[in-house]
Amino acid sequence: MNGGKRNALGKFVSILIILAIVLSMSTAQAYGALQVIRRPIVYARDAITGTAVQGASINLNGILIGTTDSGGQLTITGAYVDPQQLTVRRNGYITYQTTTNIQSGKTYTEFLSPVMVFRTDFEKVTKKDANRLTIDIPNWFEFGGDGGASMWIEGLDRKTTNVACHSGSRCVGMEVTDITKSRRAQFAIYPATLVGNEYFVSVWLYLPPDWRLHIPVLGADWYEIVNPIYTDAPSYLPYSAVWINQDNIALDAFGLTLGMRDSSCPSPLPPRALGSIPNYPLPRGSWFNVQYYVLRDETNGIVRVWINGNLLFDAENIDTKNPSAGYFTVVGKIYYDTAETAPHEIWVDDLEIYQA
Repeated sequence: MNGGKRNALGKFVSILIILAIVLSMSTAQAYGALQVIRRPIVYARDAITGTAVQGASINLNGILIGTTDSGGQLTITGAYVDPQQLTVRRNGYITYQTTTNIQSGKTYTEFLSPVMVFRTDFEKVTKKDANRLTIDIPNWFEFGGDGGASMWIEGLDRKTTNVACHSGSRCVGMEVTDITKSRRAQFAIYPATLVGNEYFVSVWLYLPPDWRLHIPVLGADWYEIVNPIYTDAPSYLPYSAVWINQDNIALDAFGLTLGMRDSSCPSPLPPRALGSIPNYPLPRGSWFNVQYYVLRDETNGIVRVWINGNLLFDAENIDTKNPSAGYFTVVGKIYYDTAETAPHEIWVDDLEIYQA
């Protein structure tokens, strides 16, 4: 075999080895490995939001060599032939550690996982009273008006034959039963769990297969399903909301919107739109995952929303913090235009809260 053929074969075998290594990795590891091959930078990313992590300390063999910048990047000077113990740390994240060769011309992408501060699948939950559940964190079911709305534990208080919980046998249901008394039922989580100014929430929701709005007014109909951030005292601003609209009730065509109300926009309902998706394939009759990230800040706040793993809204440089009032988040909600003519139901399961 001549030298050219040997070199070609060697390159081919090297590619196969790289592919074998990548295919044996987890998704995050494989992505990081491909980044090593592609780009000559070193940076840290959030394992959930995918955003760059600023201020992460990078250690080699226990020696601090620097911290990541606003883009999550750190340039490591020098070449290291022998395996090094690489450690990445930042408050609010689980420490990442691995042993690897640090070589110039490569990228090392490390994924940091925020600390999970709470998780429940509602399997052991009971009702503490008409407005609270025994889930070990401050929570509150608020029903607008004088009655006309309720919550229950599916599989314990009742069992709807056509609704199976996302996991296990118990989940939480909410309904509005009398639209003359209430148009709101919401499941709020209070800030004793949400310490600090950053949090990430994941929750599973279920809407009935025949879910729709009933308002024969084009462009005036809306229905909130979650509030990533809500202020806990008058003027109850700022707050954000994800809502569904249905411009034509004769069609199964829905829109999805991220809205915001703050001091610059105190009155309109629904809130002003930060982003809208027309013709959204609204999941009905099946569980779907809603995730959102909130950075609380008076001018540089962030709200990001995912549904079933797809980033749908990414709003930055907004007012998400009232310096004189507390806050909470609403993980499941029934709230609709006053012109609506029929009640609604929604189910909630598998709640996770991460603190960054």
